[in-house]
Amino acid sequence: AVGSGETATLPALDAGEVFSVQSDAGFSYTLTPPAPLPPSGPPCQDPTACNPVSWTPARWVCNLPGCSTPDWVGGVLAWPSWAAYDSNGRSGDGSRTVYGNDGTRLHPYMGPWADGCQVTAVAGEIMVIEWERGTEVWRETVVGPGDTYTIDLVGPENGAMLETPNNTEPFTASLANCTPEPINPG
Repeated sequence: AVGSGETATLPALDAGEVFSVQSDAGFSYTLTPPAPLPPSGPPCQDPTACNPVSWTPARWVCNLPGCSTPDWVGGVLAWPSWAAYDSNGRSGDGSRTVYGNDGTRLHPYMGPWADGCQVTAVAGEIMVIEWERGTEVWRETVVGPGDTYTIDLVGPENGAMLETPNNTEPFTASLANCTPEPINPG
């Protein structure tokens, strides 16, 4: 029973089920439909063609001879190869190339064009990394569902990356003002 001025949330229905709204006296009601469901099918993982865009599971593999450290595991937004790097450019055991679960190289390391890119977490958490490529110093900002962060490269910083916050939980992002540019123009 729902009284005058009260609200009730109806549970989801299976196919063929219906609700009946009844009273012994006259009444009126307002029905607010739920938010639309996301499109069915595989999630779109191309940030130049999708909004929102979904993460890609990833492995950071040490790419130098003699490296003995295990892979890092997580997920990223991967960009076209002409717009982002596939490796972090660091030295020693910290030097990594990023691969998808199917063995393809991923290109998550955005160039200077990332400055001003607005990232909104639609689902899951996103860690925004702002840094100078090849260094051991960076800034991390975790963006939670519904929150927005604008990449602001400062000082010598010349790149950014959108990844899982050191886990393998999926995320979906909505991006604005993210216009990829060639990382090696000319």
